[in-house]
Amino acid sequence: MNKASNIKSNKKSKVEREMEKLSNQLQQKEIKPMEYAKKFPMKIDMRPQKDVIREALSAHRNYFDLKAYEKNKQDIDIASNAIGNFVIARLSNLKAGYEALKNIEGGKEAFKWLLQRAINESKRAYPWLDGEYYHY
Repeated sequence: MNKASNIKSNKKSKVEREMEKLSNQLQQKEIKPMEYAKKFPMKIDMRPQKDVIREALSAHRNYFDLKAYEKNKQDIDIASNAIGNFVIARLSNLKAGYEALKNIEGGKEAFKWLLQRAINESKRAYPWLDGEYYHY
């Protein structure tokens, strides 16, 4: 393993360790849900634009039947929505945050905050995702 990939794996493990630490603090009620949402280390995986678009539209096609997909594929708003949702749902660690907050009192409001952070981070990571098409 070269030095660059070793550094990258160390960063990932730091994020995972921080997520686990915050989750434990939340479960033990050492921190409140909103504090968890604010401190959660939001991460967006980086991939080439063409791969993100291809994977997002493929996932969208698999979710809906082929007939509905063919009908909607020319609609730029639907395609943009599918791509934005794909980045948030599949390329971020938002699901881990949701899992920690889902059965906690005050977790719903904290998750809204966390979702907004995921949207903002995805726009920072993928600047070409510009527009208001995030409807998670």
